[in-house]
This record gives sequence, C-alpha cells and structure tokens, in this order.
Amino acid sequence: MDLRARARRTDAIVGYRGCGAREMGRGWKCWDSRRATASDAARALALRDFRDLDDVSGADAVRGCDKVFGSCWLSVDKAMISTKDNKLFEIELDRLGRCGGTIFREVALGSIKENSARPRHWWGLNYFPPILSGHEGHGTVAAQPPPEIRRGGGHAVLTNVTREHIVSSGGPGHDIIAFARVDGVLTPKLALKGHTDVVFGMDFVSRDDLVSCSRDGTVKLWSLPYSTSGASESVIAPSVSIAPLASCTHFSDRIRSVKVVDRLPTKQIATASSTGLIHQLDASTLQLINQGYRCRGYLETACMATNGQIVAVGSRSHIGFADFRQRTLYASVPLPYDDVNSVRSLSFDGPSNLLTVGGGRGLISFYEERMRRYLEEPLYGGIHQLYNMDPCVQLNDETLYHDSQFSEYLVPAILTHAWDETGTRLLVGGGPLQAVLHGFFVGIWC
Repeated sequence: MDLRARARRTDAIVGYRGCGAREMGRGWKCWDSRRATASDAARALALRDFRDLDDVSGADAVRGCDKVFGSCWLSVDKAMISTKDNKLFEIELDRLGRCGGTIFREVALGSIKENSARPRHWWGLNYFPPILSGHEGHGTVAAQPPPEIRRGGGHAVLTNVTREHIVSSGGPGHDIIAFARVDGVLTPKLALKGHTDVVFGMDFVSRDDLVSCSRDGTVKLWSLPYSTSGASESVIAPSVSIAPLASCTHFSDRIRSVKVVDRLPTKQIATASSTGLIHQLDASTLQLINQGYRCRGYLETACMATNGQIVAVGSRSHIGFADFRQRTLYASVPLPYDDVNSVRSLSFDGPSNLLTVGGGRGLISFYEERMRRYLEEPLYGGIHQLYNMDPCVQLNDETLYHDSQFSEYLVPAILTHAWDETGTRLLVGGGPLQAVLHGFFVGIWC
C-alpha cells in the first residue's frame, strides 16, 4: 500500500484532516491542558498552514524561499524559522495559531564584508530538470560564492530557556549569529567564528554556553556574553574545539546533530554522525566518555533528540535509542508501515517519553518510548499519524500534479518541528525531500 492510500485510510479512521488557510473554521479540535497527557495532545492536533499567504502580512518576503531547516518558539505568540537559502523569519501569530493576523518579519543574518572589486552575486546555469521554476526565475540559480563568504543554509535556530540568547546558523562564512532585540527588532550582534563548513546543529549547555556541530567534523563549545542587548557588532572565538571522530573530516562522516543530555549526575553531550555513530562527551570539557554507539546499517542519519536521559537518532528507515545512564544502544525501531522516506526531525515533548517523529512525505508520528510502541488510535486501532498531502512545489507542468508516482515527491518533508512551552502547539516546517526540488512549507498543528 502506497503512502497516499495509507493516508486516505488513516483519514477515514481518524475522522478529520489537516485544513488549509481557507478552511480555518472547520474541524478545529481543542483540549483541556490541565487534564490531557502528551499523548492526548498529540491525538487532538489539526493543521493550520500558511501556504495560502494572501492574508498574511510580510508574505512577499517568504514567497520563493526554499525548505525550512530550523524552527523554535520565542514566546507564546512568536516563533522563528530558518531556511536552506539562508533566510531567517520571525513569525508573529495569534494564540490559537490561526493565519489571520499572522506577520512574517525577515531578520538579517549579518552583513558580508567583501572585496569591493568582487561582485556581490554570482550566477550560473540551472541544471535542474526543466519542470522546475526557482525563485530566481526559470533557467538560473545562484552559483557558489567564494569560500570566505559561503553559507550553506540555516540548519538550526534556537533560544535558551530564559530567552536571553537567540542564535542561528547560516551566517557568512558558516558563522553562528547571536541576536539582540533592539527597539523591538531582532538585530545581529555577535558572530561566532570557527567552523569551516556548514553548521548542522546547536544546543545550549547552560544559560550562556552553546555547543555546535558542523560538517567540518568538529564540535565547538562557545561562551556568550551575559547580555548582548547593549553590545556593538563583534566577533567571539570558541572556548573549546574538538574533533570527536578521527576520520570525521571525511564527507560521509559529517556530524549532523548535537544535543545536551542534562538529567544525569553530570551534564553530557551527544553527537550523531551521518553514518550512524553516536558519541558521548563531557559537557564542560568535551572529553569523550564513551567511544561511540554504532547504529548498524543506518543510512542518512540526520537528526537527534533527547529527554535528558535517553538519546534518539533518526535515519532513513529506523530510529535508534541509546541510554546514557547504562551506556548502551538498546533499541532500533523501524518507521511505521516499513516507511523508508527518512526521519528528518525528532523531539521529545519536554522530559516526557513521547517522541515526535517528522519524516518525508509530510508524515508525523509519535513513539511512546517507555511503552516501546507508536501512539495508536484508542478507538479504532492503527498507528496515529498526522499528515499533509498538499504539494509544496510549484511546477510549470500542472499535469504532473496528477501523476500518482511523481506527486509523492511534491509534498513537504517535515525537516523541523518544535513544541511550544504549553505542549499544545506544534510548529512544523520543511519542503520537498529531494535536494533538486525547490519548495517551502510552514504550519502549526494545534
């Protein structure tokens, strides 16, 4: 059974479907947060998406962006997303997550200091299939700039617990940019320089200490100033730098994710390489505690999550679980229905044992780690999945939308997601899973 037929079956079982911007008044479900569990909240979610941007302020800046890579909540009514093409947006929305009144504000990712004799933009031929139409116009794409100003996508954006620091990857020269709010506007204030390739992941060790990982095969620990509100633009260097893998400078061993495991006697750091190797490091010194947990046969390891004790790692077809307390890799769980469309984002809902799984083809699943099973429908059985089957790719040939095989590639993969502090709203973002397809998706399940 293909995914589309499976989604239709799930739609009939669950009894509701995700709604678009023009269907906001229909099928909305709510729940009492004082009595509901994390599993109850997951079952009650319905989609509010922003792809119909006609009624959204600031939509012109969003149109044409490619793939949302990073997301986080800044407050109960503000969120932030980062994209593959190094765009950063602050989203202001109402308390129910509805499109009406939503505002997209683009945030600068820092200036590029370049040689005045060198042009700002470089152009090259578009070798993508002729059916595609990029935001730069059909037939052209931006060519690779010189290494000193090359970026590579804003793969991560986050804020610390106190919301004093907001950081994003994707700055010029693979810098990490720290922001301060000046007169109500987010402004870049610090450039964290040290990585020589794309920064894939970041996490806060404490209020002012940040850990990052990169395709250059290094994990770096940074110490940010207590407050950046009054600071002028400046540059800081990492306090500690380490290459946790002997061969991690090889392209296939890039470090894809880093997380702080903090519900242990001492804080530790988990890293995951693209080949499925998990390392356990001390959070203060970055010294290796364990030489690694090997997820055998894992392909395209791309994301990781932790509830403070358990570490989950996602790959093309499986999720691996490592227990840092027992120092063991204790489970490898296949995706629902033997799906092979990749795990692209993972998160635990706070310290709970409910793991949210964002994958290809617009599917979101929930895994109850303590029960070691996927969340099921209580009345009708079957695995509970959220899905969005609407395409996010603009094509020149409309007939391809109706091609049952090709249309599967046009729906958005869930490349990032983030629960709000109440555990009742799930911010999701992504785009087509294939790198050669250009598309953008962001929405809120609530």
